[in-house]
Amino acid sequence: MDLSVEVLEAVDRAVEARGVNKRTLYEIALRRELGLPDYPGAPTRHQKELPLAG
Repeated sequence: MDLSVEVLEAVDRAVEARGVNKRTLYEIALRRELGLPDYPGAPTRHQKELPLAG
């Protein structure tokens, strides 16, 4: 993936703030964006709190 510096920095901040790894964060965000069920490996509160731009 070739992501912007802005996105990479935001991911790093979110990972640190939520105490999850990058894979989990990407999994949560992509599942929400794609309309898939919640990621079973992450706490529910992280999945509900993760904001997505509309």
